Amino acid sequence: SILAVVMLLFLVIVFPSPITGALTSSNATIQGNVNALPNQLNLSPSIISKNILSGQNASDVFNVSALFPGNIGLNVTLSTSGEIASWIYLQTNILNLTPGEETTVNFNISVPSGQAERFYYGYINASSQDGQNKSIYITINVNSNLGRIKLYVNDSTGSSIQGATVFIWNST
Repeated sequence: SILAVVMLLFLVIVFPSPITGALTSSNATIQGNVNALPNQLNLSPSIISKNILSGQNASDVFNVSALFPGNIGLNVTLSTSGEIASWIYLQTNILNLTPGEETTVNFNISVPSGQAERFYYGYINASSQDGQNKSIYITINVNSNLGRIKLYVNDSTGSSIQGATVFIWNST
C-alpha cells in the first residue's frame, strides 16, 4: 500500500542506519530493527574547589545530564576516587536518566579531624551502561586558620585592652 511505502521512506530519512525486517502491505505495518542512539553523558561543573577546616564538612551539588542526539536514556553509576574518596558522600550512586534529562546530585565532603594543612585531590566519576566515562576534579584546601580573624584592641597609648568587645556588622 502507499501508506506502507511512505512510512518506510519516513523511517529511512529519520533513521538513516540500516533497517532490517519485513514490510506487510495487507495491514500497512513495518517491522524491523532500528539502531538506538545513546545520549551523551555530561557532568557539570568539571572542577570543584573547596576550603574546609580540618574536622569540618561542606556541601555542594553537581549536575548529570543525558544530552541529545540520543533516543535512549542512560543508566549512570557514580563513584569517587583519589586521596579524598572516603571523604565524599554522594546523595545517590545510581541514576536512570531519560533522553535529554538533567538532574542535580547533592554531596557532602567531611575532612577528618587532625588532617594536615595542604591541598588534597580527588574525583567524582560517572560511567554509563554504554561505556561513557566523565569526571569532576575536586580540590580541597585544608587550612586550620581559614575563616578566623584575630583582633587586638589598643588604647591611645598603644597598650592592649584585655576583654574588649568588637562588633562587626554588614551594612549592605
